[in-house]
Amino acid sequence: GISLKNDPILACLLFFNEQNIQLSPVMDKVLKPEWLKFLKKQYPSIKKVPLLNNSLTDSNTQSGRAIYRFIMTMEQKITKWYQNTIKTIGYKGLTSQWDFLMRLVDIPARAMVPVISMHTYQSYPSKYMRPGSSIGQHSAFSSGGGSFKWIALTRFLDRPFVVTEYGHVFWNQYRHEQGLLWGAFAAFQGWDQLSLFANPVMLKVNQEIRPFNNTALDPINRASEVLSAFAFLRRDVSEARHAIEFPISKAYIENGNENRAINDDLSKLYTLCKVGMSYSDKQIAPARTILADMKINPSGSSKFKGFDWHATIDAGSNSKVNLKNIIAQIRQKKLISKDNLTDIDNGIFQTDTRELTMFTKENSKLTVITPRLEGVTVKTNNQLILKNLNIRSCSIPASVAIISLNKKFDIKTSKRLLIIFSTDALNTNMSFRSSKHNVLVSNGRLPVLMRTGEISLEITNSRLIKPEVYALRLDGSRAEKIPSAYDGRKLKLLINTEKLHSGPTPFFEVVSNKK
Repeated sequence: GISLKNDPILACLLFFNEQNIQLSPVMDKVLKPEWLKFLKKQYPSIKKVPLLNNSLTDSNTQSGRAIYRFIMTMEQKITKWYQNTIKTIGYKGLTSQWDFLMRLVDIPARAMVPVISMHTYQSYPSKYMRPGSSIGQHSAFSSGGGSFKWIALTRFLDRPFVVTEYGHVFWNQYRHEQGLLWGAFAAFQGWDQLSLFANPVMLKVNQEIRPFNNTALDPINRASEVLSAFAFLRRDVSEARHAIEFPISKAYIENGNENRAINDDLSKLYTLCKVGMSYSDKQIAPARTILADMKINPSGSSKFKGFDWHATIDAGSNSKVNLKNIIAQIRQKKLISKDNLTDIDNGIFQTDTRELTMFTKENSKLTVITPRLEGVTVKTNNQLILKNLNIRSCSIPASVAIISLNKKFDIKTSKRLLIIFSTDALNTNMSFRSSKHNVLVSNGRLPVLMRTGEISLEITNSRLIKPEVYALRLDGSRAEKIPSAYDGRKLKLLINTEKLHSGPTPFFEVVSNKK
C-alpha cells in the first residue's frame, strides 16, 4: 500500500476547514489561558481582562486592538504548529489554511501557506431549510458580482488561488447566474480551482433540493457546472492581459482595519483586470513572480460581517475611494483600451479582453462573448444581440448560452453546439410566506419542478448540414427533437420548455445531420 502523505492523488492539504478565529463565548473559554498570557506580556497596562466576544468587534480602543493582535498572533502560532507537525510526519506537498473569512487580520497567517483557498456564498439562508429561514432574492450583478467580488482581493498574486466552496444558494431565484459569473471571471482572473459544495454526483435522486447539498439534484446548478466547465476548465474565456497589485502591509492592517476588509470599491476592479494582493512580510518563497502593470495602495476599508458559517462585506456608502479617478488612471496607463465600454456612472464594467461585460444598474446582467462560448443573463423580455447569438425574446429570467462542443471550431463553424437555457427550480409543494419567496414555510418534496419558459433564438453558423435540435436529459442523452429552421447561415428556433413531452430541461443539442 501507499500512505496518504505519498499518494500523488493528494494535491493540497488543508490543515483544518474554516478554522479562522471568531469572537464568541465559546472562543473566550477555549482561548482564555493563551489570552491571559498574551495580555500579561504584550499589554500589562490592561488590568480588566476583556472578554473574547463580539462586543469589541469594531472597537478601536486599546482592548479592541489587543484582541485582534491576539487573533493575529494565535493564527500564526497555529499555522506554525501545523507546519511543524506535517514536517515530522514527512508530508512535503502543498498546504493551505484560513479559508473562511475575508478579514485583513487573517492575512499574516494566510501568508504562511503556499496555496490560498477561500469559501464564499451568494444569498446564504438564515436558518438553512427550517421554517422561517430567509434568503436574499437579488441578482449578484446588482452589487457588482456579490460573493465573487468579496473574495477577489483575498488572492495573493504570487501563489495558487483555489476556491474550494462557493455557490449561489438554493432557493435564490437568480442562481442561474452562477455558471457565467464564476466560470467566466475565474478564467479571466486565472484562478486555479473552482469546487462547489457539495454532492456534484449522486447515483440516484432520493431527496429534494436543499441549500448547499444540491449540485446533483438541482437542474439549475447542473447547468451552471456545465457552463463553468467550458468557460473555466476548457478556458473558453481568455485570461486577463493586465494585472493590478494591491500591496498590503502590517501597518495598514493594524491601523484599525483588523476586522475589516479591503475597500469594496477597489474589489470591483476584478471586472477590468487581474487583481490580487501582495503582503510585505514575506513568510515563504513565492511560487510565481508578480508581474503587475499597476499598483494601488489600499485606501480605507469596508465593514466585514462574520457569521457562524459564512461572511459578507458591506459596501457601505461612505467609501473614501474615488473609483472613477482610478479607472481613469487605468485608461491612461492603457490597461483598458479606448473603446472599452467601462462607464462607472452607468454601472458598466468591461474586462481588458472585452469578452466580459457586467451591467450593474437596472436589469443588471452579464454578457460573455468569446469564439467558442457566448452567453448572457436575461432579466427582461427584450431582444439581446451578442455576436453569433441573437435572443429575440425570452419570457422569463434565465441564463442563456451557446457553446461549440468541438474545441477546434468556434460557434459559427462548429457542426455540434450546446444551447443552455437555465431558469429556476423549486421542490413540489415548496411554500413561502409571500410571493417574493424570501421566507421559507416548507422546503417541499420530490419531484423537483423546473420553471418553464419560451425563448426565441437565432444562431449564426455557416457549416451546419441539415441541422437537428434535440432536448437533452440531465445525463446528456437525447429526449426529443425540437423544430428549427436553417437557411445555410442562420439557425432559428423557438423553445418552449412547458411543451416538451419529456419534461423541462436546461440543455439542447444542435448537430449536423450526416445522412
